[in-house]
Amino acid sequence: TKTLWKTYYARRVTYILVPYIVWALIYEFYSYYVGATELNAADIVKRILRGESYYQLHFIFLIVQVYLVLPVFVWLAQKVTIFKKYMWLFGIIIQLGYLMLNNTYHITSFNLFLNTMATFLLGGWIGIYYREQVDKKYSRSNIVLFLVTLGAGIAISLLNYHLYTMKTIQISGFTYEAVNTLYLVAGSYFFFRIAEILAEKLSVKSVTIVKNIAMYSFGFYLIHPMVLNFVAKAVPIQGNYMFHIEILARYILTLAGCYLIIWGCHRLLPFASFLFGKLPKEAVFIYRRPDHK
Repeated sequence: TKTLWKTYYARRVTYILVPYIVWALIYEFYSYYVGATELNAADIVKRILRGESYYQLHFIFLIVQVYLVLPVFVWLAQKVTIFKKYMWLFGIIIQLGYLMLNNTYHITSFNLFLNTMATFLLGGWIGIYYREQVDKKYSRSNIVLFLVTLGAGIAISLLNYHLYTMKTIQISGFTYEAVNTLYLVAGSYFFFRIAEILAEKLSVKSVTIVKNIAMYSFGFYLIHPMVLNFVAKAVPIQGNYMFHIEILARYILTLAGCYLIIWGCHRLLPFASFLFGKLPKEAVFIYRRPDHK
């Protein structure tokens, strides 16, 4: 209904676009501070509109595009049975078809939402058939999904290594994207099932802790590059046996730093949702016992 769509878009503007604009401006000034960009109003507006104020913000640009075309896919799911039933497959076909055409004819360099249709429609398909998918979490097909994910993951890792690190091979962009799409779709579906198994097996406390951390996921997405930059200065990377330990230390410190900043803002600032997206009314640190008053 019109009312439902109006409410839907109003919430997205409030809890996604507003935090995005706030952090895009923060990153613009941060980039200027470190000498990466100049404070040119026209360039700043252009970067914000294209999701280019910092490397991770392009995803918001894609999300906004998806929101604009979402009614089309909702209508298709309601009216076209085969599309609803095989939405994940249509996503793969649309994405790879677009990539093939763009790779051949160079249609656009624009960061278009069609680049992400495989995982987007996979998520929609899981949402529609969620109960049925949960019932399949112990299916033997998990073995196949694991092998496909492992194989595609190894392949895309080797391609990255030889293409970008060693520069020893050359392949078409479409071939690379086809392998990457297979990895993302198979891997996402496989780990969805694993997550459902873990949610069933883990204690209520463990699941609650995961949920309390996950509620800040959008905030992590927005703030982590800045926190990581400061952590990187404190934990330099050396090209020796300490490399992996230092990477792990950076990861843990960045994760903890992001969580503490977001939780602190959530606890102390009444407008924290305008910084980090929709948040619950009360800020709970990691875990609170059910009998806690």
